[in-house]
Amino acid sequence: MTIQWFSPNTSLPTVTVASYGINFNNSCLNYLKGTKGVMLGCDISSKKMYVKLLHEDESNGFSIPNIKEEVKNVRISCKEFVQFLSIKIKIDITKPTKYFADFDEKEGQFIVDLSSPINTLQSSKKSQRRGRD
Repeated sequence: MTIQWFSPNTSLPTVTVASYGINFNNSCLNYLKGTKGVMLGCDISSKKMYVKLLHEDESNGFSIPNIKEEVKNVRISCKEFVQFLSIKIKIDITKPTKYFADFDEKEGQFIVDLSSPINTLQSSKKSQRRGRD
């Protein structure tokens, strides 16, 4: 059994998928530091998105900016890839949706389960308000 310990001082790595691209939160930045770019892929049958870190310049990858201390998140403009996910995996890209991002140390990649969006407190409050109207 593998135990993952939780630290109350660290937020969980999340990825937001929106019509314009993919946004990585602050907790993902430790993994992204020192990388030149990422390759994006998906497994349609398991509804998982893969983000492979690239440490060399590769033409198949999306470049990411140099991550400095004041950087809070990283956005990758990949509208075509997000549209591909929308068509093949049937995710809703009309509004930004957040997902947990697991990092596979051995493979050097994030694995994002697109069948399990994070239900945010803010969105549930909005639906409660709509129900009262």
